[in-house]
Amino acid sequence: MENFDLFESLYRSYFSKAYRAAFLVAQDENIAHDSVQEAFLAACEILKKSPINLSRFQALVCAIATKKAINFIRNKSKYVLIDESFMDTIVSLNTNLEVSPDTITDAENRMDLDYALKQLNPIYRQILVLKYYNDLSENEISKYLGVPVGTVKSRLYRARMFLRNFFREQNEGAGCDEKG
Repeated sequence: MENFDLFESLYRSYFSKAYRAAFLVAQDENIAHDSVQEAFLAACEILKKSPINLSRFQALVCAIATKKAINFIRNKSKYVLIDESFMDTIVSLNTNLEVSPDTITDAENRMDLDYALKQLNPIYRQILVLKYYNDLSENEISKYLGVPVGTVKSRLYRARMFLRNFFREQNEGAGCDEKG
């Protein structure tokens, strides 16, 4: 990037958010750091070729960082854990997971969600991170990941369905009657 001051400013402003997004997907500090460094380089290359609104730079670099994290994970051929604060964010959302607050405490709910998220393919975790942690729309996720909007929607749907089914099975296993 020709303007080093701009690069440094963008890096200082958005490193922690991009690192957090990559870490939520990979659950590995080294992968997160490598992903973010590559994401900033790639985002700056994009800026050189076609300048974007700098207010959207954070979304761009976070999306690239999560994509890079997925690539690193694929190369390592293993699945990873999910961050507890991200789980708290998901639990706090009204996601209609059909979990009765009368039957499962918040702590049990977080533990179950942690276990469920660990079972998700990192690609589905990536979509959840970009949607709920970075507050991106399906269209923005599609643009930044370079996949069709339909793919984003189907991955988001599959991730939600996985979580919903997981909690249904947990409720049934606990002897809870579930109606509906």
